Amino acid sequence: MRREPTPPEQKLWFVLRRCQLDGLKFRRQVPIGPFIADFYCPPARLVVEVDGAAHSDSTTDATRDAWMLDQGLRVLRVWNNDVMGNLEGVLAVIRHAAREPLPPAPPARGGGDRSARQMPRWPRARFGVSPRVMDRTASLTRTTSETDIALSLALDGTGKAEIATGIGFLDHMLTALARHSLIDLTVRATGDLHIDFHHTTEDVGIVLGRAVAKALGEKRGIRRFGQALVPMDEALAEVAIDISGRPFLAWDVAFERPKVGEMDTELFEEFFRAFAANALLTLHVTRRAGHNAHHVAEACFKATARALRIAVEPDPRGGDAVPSTKGSL
Repeated sequence: MRREPTPPEQKLWFVLRRCQLDGLKFRRQVPIGPFIADFYCPPARLVVEVDGAAHSDSTTDATRDAWMLDQGLRVLRVWNNDVMGNLEGVLAVIRHAAREPLPPAPPARGGGDRSARQMPRWPRARFGVSPRVMDRTASLTRTTSETDIALSLALDGTGKAEIATGIGFLDHMLTALARHSLIDLTVRATGDLHIDFHHTTEDVGIVLGRAVAKALGEKRGIRRFGQALVPMDEALAEVAIDISGRPFLAWDVAFERPKVGEMDTELFEEFFRAFAANALLTLHVTRRAGHNAHHVAEACFKATARALRIAVEPDPRGGDAVPSTKGSL
């Protein structure tokens, strides 16, 4: 006789009981105000709900979450597919969320203006994006006698880019970097372009690297390593990244032309060296094939973007840990 598969809610309940080893005692089907929470850990004020589960009170997820968040509770939603296929990862995220500092206690009921008593809301989180990494952003400015740069980024973005450096080809490459890393990036730069493009290119790399380092913070819960092999027509570039805290650039990229448009091809190495040094990461960039300078450069930027996207993204199995045996990066 064929056995019916265990429902996601039942499977998650089995694993949540393991959390008792961490002092996290979850209860199942708990009445909270007008709703029934799938799972609730009272000491951590953490509600865990399974997306796709039918609610006995016939309410929507948005309605339930809004009410619970207003009570100072934390709401973590996990997907059915993750419960069925990556239960250890789900458990790591739940443990991580339970260790976060408690939100403020809800205000006393009755009297006063409700807007004045409005609770600050705990970020609604879904599996794979823990609360700690939901706001990995940075904004920096850097002004010297040679350049004036303002840059902002969001690591957990959608790849939106607003770039204006005064160097057309560099704008094109930074737009590709943002798009393929899914990092939202805004860059405004002015520089001494009447001399050459060197200072502006290098200084944009410096500020971009510093912003990435700032947004990563303690580097908790990230994958740390990333690698990509990216073609661009006849060109092929390979990039490997280690967010190690040890800045290093290994550059093995030769160009058959001294310029792409008006930009010196030797400046690409300067950009990546400045970026790696200030982002505090190890970066290997290698040209595997290609002779068209435009294609080679673009493949290098796109491969860097893909490798960076992997390296900075949250590791659902890593929880809140720093990915190093030393305990810090």
